[in-house]
Amino acid sequence: MIDALETTKASPELEHAAFRARVSLAEYRSALAVPPTLASQKKVFHRPLLVPPPERLDPSSLSGPVVTAELPPGTDLVQPRFVRRLANNISFGNLTFVGITQTLDGFHWHDITFVNSLIKYDGGEVDLKNVRFINCTFEFLPGPRAVEVAKLVALDLGSLKIG
Repeated sequence: MIDALETTKASPELEHAAFRARVSLAEYRSALAVPPTLASQKKVFHRPLLVPPPERLDPSSLSGPVVTAELPPGTDLVQPRFVRRLANNISFGNLTFVGITQTLDGFHWHDITFVNSLIKYDGGEVDLKNVRFINCTFEFLPGPRAVEVAKLVALDLGSLKIG
């Protein structure tokens, strides 16, 4: 039904309402997901993590599989040192992020779980493979790429690469 509304191009208002409905469905699905049992080892960041390309962050490089942060509201935990592009080859694997704010653009996210987090998407390149969102809220800039990311979350599609 939402796909039909988005493809009619009847009006910008209707298209925006369909987009908001898709993001709301993503938030609803996220709220229904069962939280994982978290490992006792947590890495807590007190300032943003600035990563240079290429970089792979996983439990071995972060001293454990669970990452959280104590940052000012709305501050992304992970921030690239360069333009957000997949070609920079900054990737994250086998991690659980808890209670963070994070923009997805420009990173490879594989086997990741976000819990109680604010997830942003600005319409850029992104690689999502086996990424779960549990009790998360979303801020997506409207657009065709954001529709695809919202579909991935709302329908648990498994993977998506926008490059």
